[in-house]
Amino acid sequence: MDAPAQVTASKLPSIGELFSQSWTLYKSSWKLLVWLILLPILVTIAVVVIIGIIIATILAVSNGQITPDRIPLLIPPALVAVIVLVIINSMGQIALIKAISMGGQAKVKELISMSWALTGRYILLSLLSGLVMLLGLILLIIPGIIFMVWYMFATYILVTENIGGIAALKKSKSYVKGKFWGVLGRVGLLTLVVLVISWLASLSDNQAITIIFQLLSTFIIAPLASIYTFKLYQGAKASTSQA
Repeated sequence: MDAPAQVTASKLPSIGELFSQSWTLYKSSWKLLVWLILLPILVTIAVVVIIGIIIATILAVSNGQITPDRIPLLIPPALVAVIVLVIINSMGQIALIKAISMGGQAKVKELISMSWALTGRYILLSLLSGLVMLLGLILLIIPGIIFMVWYMFATYILVTENIGGIAALKKSKSYVKGKFWGVLGRVGLLTLVVLVISWLASLSDNQAITIIFQLLSTFIIAPLASIYTFKLYQGAKASTSQA
């Protein structure tokens, strides 16, 4: 395994710039971003309810017991539910990245249409990058971190540059080359901020505060983190082009 190249930190946006740019974009397009996060959640709830009704109906026929002859009947709806949820959540992630890349200047219907065309490749790339990360973690923690930094831009490359699979992973690594420690430091700080906020929220036993934090985390912190990472991707790409 090649050692990470020495970083040229000045070529990347500063941490302050990343946070500032992320907040500016979020403020100007928060309604769109919230809708893109909310829609997959609503569809997920609907799918879970439908599958619950189907399973309850099957159990009712069996007097509430899961008999061996009824188990095969449970498999198809469960499998369909998993496939639908994977597709819906993948489309949601693609639409979110698309919206961010377009500066929030897009309509939900337009984003959904564009997302559908990339869904299959997005799922395959997610599986591929997931396997690579898992391999790194199996080898030991440090290779896992290295792989994570190298390939963290792969999905952004797929969505914005229409390059998927192994080619997206290679391109992500090329964008990180020479900036490994700068990218790691910026992502590490973002992760630290999120963890500290989560820790502070966990100190309260008040259920209302917990619910409020969960809403803030879902609709504010998560999209801000996505914007921050996208801006970092843009900076890494730009610095690579200028090199």
